[in-house]
Amino acid sequence: SDGTRVELCEGGAQRAVTAENRQEYAELALSARLKEAAPQLQAMRKGLEEMLPGGLVELLEGAELERLAAGSAAVDVELLRQHTVCRGEDGHQHVVDALWRVLGSMSQEDLAAFLRFVWGRSRLPQPSEFTETFKIHISSSLAQDNKLPKADTCFFTLNLPAYSSEEVLRARLLYAIRHCTDMDADLLEAAIPHAAR
Repeated sequence: SDGTRVELCEGGAQRAVTAENRQEYAELALSARLKEAAPQLQAMRKGLEEMLPGGLVELLEGAELERLAAGSAAVDVELLRQHTVCRGEDGHQHVVDALWRVLGSMSQEDLAAFLRFVWGRSRLPQPSEFTETFKIHISSSLAQDNKLPKADTCFFTLNLPAYSSEEVLRARLLYAIRHCTDMDADLLEAAIPHAAR
């Protein structure tokens, strides 16, 4: 697949494919394609066997292996909540409560987008391996409804304006997680369409 020419059999470069040998050619070509990734697959297997020694890899189904290696595809909002601290001035607990209600009502697709927005990954780790703390910082300056939430993915932090309502929070958060995928979008607030304000 990298463009390198490979002889499928001894002297294959000098043999023409004919109606008589087309089945042999197809079988040899298929075999070559199936084997071309063997070194990469062997390296992956070696890495897996370092995590799961003694041939345990063969005992796992694909979904189990995926969950162990990458975490569950389903985002558990309660697990995230258990690993969260809130920072900011007092009097904004209603904003934090609204955030959890909004997250609790999101689709799995939007929850994965939320995690990418705040952490740069789309899955939570296994509960036993969840060592990071999600930090929510509520900003308290006035006139917050026209601002988008911001995230510091390296620090797993959400900087959330003190929105006036849960509906505004939902709209701004969904806009941010669905449209703000560039971590260097410093001027993003100016890009909000007037209709979304």
